[in-house]
Amino acid sequence: MQMDFLMYLQKISNPVLDNIFIFLTNLGSETFYILVITFIYWCVNKHLGIRLFVVTMATALSNSFLKDLFHTQRPIFEENIKSIYVESAPGYSFPSGHTQISTSFWCYLMTKIKEKTIYVIGSIIIILVAFSRLYLRVHWPIDVIGGLFFGIIIALLSHHIINKISSFKFNYTFAVILSIIIPSFLLLIYPTETNVKMLALTTGGFIGYFSDKKLLNFSVSNSLFKQIIKYSIGIIVLLGIKTVLKSILPSSVIFQYIRYLIMGIWITFLSPLLFIKLKIANSHN
Repeated sequence: MQMDFLMYLQKISNPVLDNIFIFLTNLGSETFYILVITFIYWCVNKHLGIRLFVVTMATALSNSFLKDLFHTQRPIFEENIKSIYVESAPGYSFPSGHTQISTSFWCYLMTKIKEKTIYVIGSIIIILVAFSRLYLRVHWPIDVIGGLFFGIIIALLSHHIINKISSFKFNYTFAVILSIIIPSFLLLIYPTETNVKMLALTTGGFIGYFSDKKLLNFSVSNSLFKQIIKYSIGIIVLLGIKTVLKSILPSSVIFQYIRYLIMGIWITFLSPLLFIKLKIANSHN
């Protein structure tokens, strides 16, 4: 039955739909959500931004674990299936990572912003991303269902845990130590290349977030023009850090970790510091 459905989608496939669904599937990529989260963190609400960052990293990490646990082969390897955009589909199949990340992100956002617009936009993006993975024939239908299920579970668990943790007041030193110890422990028990990047980004993001709270406490509010300048500078430098450091540093795991650690610190601390110095953001300290 799953094969029949993918074969039907293959029959109606054409170049126009292919390009549309390649675009739509990228609305479920980690890169897309990093772009969205940095916008929220720098320009909308940094506290919501860091929470969405946590949810996205948590669901991406759990998805990596679940893929290795279930060890399901993708339809890419089926003889009669002609998959499209296979570069978006590394590793195992179940559950769909694009679907799970999209579901977790938007479901969590729905718990924080209870507005019809968010419900509608989030639901549409989740459905389109999920269907795009099937149209491109890089996932089985059960993978997408699994992505929806685990995405909702992670969003609800994150909502509960973050609310509990937020009620505690940590001093700066203790918060930074936890930011290093917890991701490092997870990396020790599950040391894959993908997890090195995600957990380094998480460590850097938290160190920067708590450093901002203590030293800067930057304000996201500003004029539209300054918001555009702020976001443009932040993203250009972020992409520059990722690209330049990749070209000059060795490709070993430790340098991968350093690169993503710096990226995390840039997002939550170094960029706000630069924004303040350039007078396109204000500090409450």
